[in-house]
Amino acid sequence: MDLLKIVLKNFKNYGFFNIFLIIFFETIYSFNKVYRRQIFHDETITDTYEDIDINNKTIKFDGPYHPTPIYILILIRNQIKKINLKNFIFIDFGCGVGRSIYFFKKFFEKKISIDINENYKKFFTKDLFLKKNIREIKKSEEITSNTLEKSFVLYFYRPIEDESVKKIIKMFMNKRIIVITINVKKMNIEKLKTFYEKYFPDKNRNIIIYSNFLD
Repeated sequence: MDLLKIVLKNFKNYGFFNIFLIIFFETIYSFNKVYRRQIFHDETITDTYEDIDINNKTIKFDGPYHPTPIYILILIRNQIKKINLKNFIFIDFGCGVGRSIYFFKKFFEKKISIDINENYKKFFTKDLFLKKNIREIKKSEEITSNTLEKSFVLYFYRPIEDESVKKIIKMFMNKRIIVITINVKKMNIEKLKTFYEKYFPDKNRNIIIYSNFLD
């Protein structure tokens, strides 16, 4: 019964066609050994839960780990490959086991993975992993202090509430940035322009890509 509720909810959120494509691509990639660690991640990893207080309301955001669906990553890839991303650094806020980092690895020589759960660190042997509570980041230099580049792709698969995402983006507005958000409300930030947006039947389900330097 619970499984039926989950299936019906996802059809409502994404629509029949998108759910079909998500299942199709997850099935195809599950047979690829390279992606198996992103899909069937280590069972010893514990999920992080955090209650936070916003306007006197307690909201739970950090739930069981769910990677970005492959189909969603493909839609994003089809857009960002139109942009010259040479010398950009990819930063995944709430990286989990690193499916997004691995999927986009051919686009970026340097990648930074950020998560509050240090158990995920073992999946990032070749990339920089930072154990951080995203909500407690005060300035971009906490993340970029060891890099000379000033161009970044900021990736958010709704690991935290929308206001915290917005706060982090503002920290990077003095640099050249591409911002990728999934299931985050559309934001109005001065000089940040929408490059691409796609909405699913549930308007809270979306992909929005922004930039502060593209016309």
